[in-house]
Amino acid sequence: MASSSNASSSWEKPNSRKDVKGFIHDVSAVDDRSGSRFFSFKLQERDECRRVVCFQTEKREDIQQKAEMKSPVRILQLSPQKRRFRPDVLEYKLEKFSKVEVKPNMSFPWKDQSTPKVTVKTIIDEYGEGDVVSVECKVLHKLETQEVYSKTHGKDLNKCDIIIADATGTIRMTIWEALIEQVEASKSYLFKDVKVNCFSGKALNSNTTSRINALPTDVNIFSSVEEEGNRMANVGQDVRETISGKILSVEVSKSYICVNCKNKLKSSEAEKFIKCRLCKQMMLKARIPTCATGTVVIDNNGENLGRFFCSRSVLEGMHKSISDQKDYVMTETDVNKLSEDMICETLLMLEQVTFEVSLAKKVVLSMSVVS
Repeated sequence: MASSSNASSSWEKPNSRKDVKGFIHDVSAVDDRSGSRFFSFKLQERDECRRVVCFQTEKREDIQQKAEMKSPVRILQLSPQKRRFRPDVLEYKLEKFSKVEVKPNMSFPWKDQSTPKVTVKTIIDEYGEGDVVSVECKVLHKLETQEVYSKTHGKDLNKCDIIIADATGTIRMTIWEALIEQVEASKSYLFKDVKVNCFSGKALNSNTTSRINALPTDVNIFSSVEEEGNRMANVGQDVRETISGKILSVEVSKSYICVNCKNKLKSSEAEKFIKCRLCKQMMLKARIPTCATGTVVIDNNGENLGRFFCSRSVLEGMHKSISDQKDYVMTETDVNKLSEDMICETLLMLEQVTFEVSLAKKVVLSMSVVS
């Protein structure tokens, strides 16, 4: 199966250079999530289609034009590459010295290289990790949106698991950020360019190139498939509870995000500069992103419920709640700009707090001051 692997994977050292003839398809936008700017495209050769990655982003406009014109091309000095974790998949790297020339004649025709539209059963039976597919499905369940920290992006992102189905079966899919609002339960969609994930069973995952288009008619499914989807949605369902209590103890950790490799960095607040252990870059702390998270131990009517994790957005929501109280003077609610000690001392001085918590995951979903 054709694969569209993550650009952050390592490239093997090339064994040779190669001149290749064909047509260019699906030129991506410039991506800088891994710390390096690059784009990719598909190159249709006579008998197969391969992915090409290019880190010289100034070449993108010319390549995009050739793709739109469906121009036959010859690309000189491509580097054949095999992914370290996918040695069976050959791809190309467009080097700085590589040239893309238009050929007046080509012995084979241009062919549409759109991502294959397949069934759920085909995905489960035939497709592997990293394969990119399109599928028409009905959304049986849309689960709770969660906020998670992304090391790649250096910030918190929203994710949502959905259970989708067609007549052949059901599968779980994770969608991210803006795509979440485009999906409603009980409606049918074309999920285009989503990636197969095999981490814990076969599943699908959206990425930056994924698109979701509403279908004019519902995808028909059988009752047995719907029952399977219901069972899948209930696996690991969380128990949420709203409680009132006090914060017995708190720990806050502020991490700095390397602007080059997105690695999380720790530093004392007294230090003015910070150096990344991975890429060795030195940075002025005042100019780089930070991320504050914490844990709190909750007392509920004399019962110690243990330690719960608090994301940055939960801490910010709490400080916004505090700033709304008439007896508090707090003009700064961005926890990334407050010291760790300031956050801890403020939380410990609160007499009564309302918490929404996930008891299974030991996570605070929101908290606010009881007036």
